[in-house]
Amino acid sequence: MADVNTKNLSTGARAVMKKIHPCGSNLFLITRTGADVKLQCLGCNHIIMLDLNKALKSIKSIIL
Repeated sequence: MADVNTKNLSTGARAVMKKIHPCGSNLFLITRTGADVKLQCLGCNHIIMLDLNKALKSIKSIIL
């Protein structure tokens, strides 16, 4: 696991979030990066988009 910053925020990486998704999973797949970050829940395949600052605050760690 690595510290969260913009360098290791890459597509295809898995993000462990601080809060649990309503489906019970806290693992998300990063599918898009830039000014907005697109995340796909690995529990229920729900897709969310967060702005970069909110995403960096919400992610606990990155699994490369």
